Amino acid sequence: MCRPIRTNIDLIAGARNPTNPLMPVKLLMKFPCVSEEIVYRNFRIPGDPSVADTKIRSPQWGHPVPVGAPPHEVLYKQVYFSLAATPQYPLSGFGLLGIRVGESTIGAGQVSISQHLMDVSAVTALNEVLFILSGEGDLAGSSISGQKLEVLTSNTVKEILGLIRADNATMVKEPVLSISSRLLARYCEGIECDWDGTDIVHTMGKYLVIYTPIEDELADNISLLLVMVVEESEITEPAEKLNKLIAIISSSVLVVFGILAVLLGVGIASPVVKFTEKIYLSSLMELDGINMKETFFLTEIQMMNSSLMVLVDHLVLYKSFLPTMLLDKESEEESSDTNIKSRSGVTHTSRSDA
Repeated sequence: MCRPIRTNIDLIAGARNPTNPLMPVKLLMKFPCVSEEIVYRNFRIPGDPSVADTKIRSPQWGHPVPVGAPPHEVLYKQVYFSLAATPQYPLSGFGLLGIRVGESTIGAGQVSISQHLMDVSAVTALNEVLFILSGEGDLAGSSISGQKLEVLTSNTVKEILGLIRADNATMVKEPVLSISSRLLARYCEGIECDWDGTDIVHTMGKYLVIYTPIEDELADNISLLLVMVVEESEITEPAEKLNKLIAIISSSVLVVFGILAVLLGVGIASPVVKFTEKIYLSSLMELDGINMKETFFLTEIQMMNSSLMVLVDHLVLYKSFLPTMLLDKESEEESSDTNIKSRSGVTHTSRSDA
């Protein structure tokens, strides 16, 4: 049954008109009359077409879906939001925006997630690999050139069935395959993955792996995980080079300081040595002067001692002769007195005779 509903697929302005990014700029497809079942099925609307209720009350992300018809078919991961509808079906209005997650394109100028990752990887200094995992464990984008992202039917008209599983060993290239396999084994149960709280840095083999969930503040359930893989040597090599450079600079500085220390030591030590020698010579001269004075004093003392010894000898000799001299003097005095007396007696005798 065809109800009078209008379904248009328009190309919007997006970043080209930041003030009104939802402004339609080009009509891509128009369906003047289409059944709700086809619309709900083709666009993966989460609601119930029998009651014309999309159940879209707030912006939310859906699973990647093919848009268009082969061979002009592309994969989009879309965000759904509610729009005003007719009074008869007030809950049937919806709109959607999509980002291309596969490698197929339906026109020039369309940029996919993979192209964005390649552009980012090309301008960074590291030789890293970037890829994005969906909430179903699929590979939504990769910076590796030539990486297939879509699962196609095997018939002549290649229809897109969806994204490839990130742990598909036959289609996913290294190092994405080994890293994705570990992440899916850790965070996924079946086809449902929970990337919340996975902002982690890990070392896996020779690779340093950094992964963080992509968040959308305006819509729920985006469920995308951004992963960066880089060889650990890419991170450690600059540090090792810097350490070697620092070691060379440190050694050079030590050598220069050693030479300066020697030069300063010689420059400072030489005057000190000369000054010390002068002090030493002055001390020797003072000591020689003191020794000469002492020798002179000793000579004078020895001379005085000799004089004293001579004087003592004279005194001793004088002492030995002193008694004899006294006796001689007394004898002389006695003889003198005797002579005087004899002279007096003679005179007296003479006078008495007279």
